Amino acid sequence: VTKKLEKKTVVINVLNEGDVFGEMGLISKSNRSANVVALSEATIGIIDRETFDNLLKNLPEDIQGIMKALVERLRFTSAQLSKIGVQFEKMKQTMQS
Repeated sequence: VTKKLEKKTVVINVLNEGDVFGEMGLISKSNRSANVVALSEATIGIIDRETFDNLLKNLPEDIQGIMKALVERLRFTSAQLSKIGVQFEKMKQTMQS
């Protein structure tokens, strides 16, 4: 899983068999915040937005709100950690010069 930041591509996670991706965009109904590229042959399953929304409607509204809040907090934290990673790399390069 990579994220583009300040013209750099930052690896923010490595997924394994059975892991899920794309859930943040489905829950928050927003654009994706990262890219996923398979490093080897992979089989993936797809849940379209309509199917997901129908499943989500079956949850109590309180739970839906909690899920959306968690996604927004995770999105914010991921962005902050990505920025820190880029700053760390810059500092490391400066120290090695």
